[in-house]
Amino acid sequence: MRRRAGLGAIQQQQLAAEKYKDKGTNLQESQFEQMTKQMEVFRMKLEEFAVKHKQDIRKNSHFRKQFQEMCAAIGVDPLAAGKGFWSVLGIGDFYYELSVQVVEVCLAANHNTGKYSKCIHMLTDAASFSRV
Repeated sequence: MRRRAGLGAIQQQQLAAEKYKDKGTNLQESQFEQMTKQMEVFRMKLEEFAVKHKQDIRKNSHFRKQFQEMCAAIGVDPLAAGKGFWSVLGIGDFYYELSVQVVEVCLAANHNTGKYSKCIHMLTDAASFSRV
């Protein structure tokens, strides 16, 4: 005849489950800390890269687009004002001003169209608006 699991066996199982949970939590925290450190190192290297290749980023639109996509993937916002490397490159002001112009064109055209214009129209209007 088999013996049924007693109270002691249940307590041992609960204790083992708690130990596994604690170990999992510790591993998760450790991995998070390592990933945070790696992302910070990557951001620093990205800043160095941006300063080193400042002229290429400003002149080559394809290269600038790839650079922006890479920055967006790690959470660097090129439109954010601040003391980041975007301000070193002079790119932050340009995109901030462009976004303000796009919003102004949207609001100005809203009474005519009853809705927001397509992005391409807003950009062309913003380009002509900035020349005035």
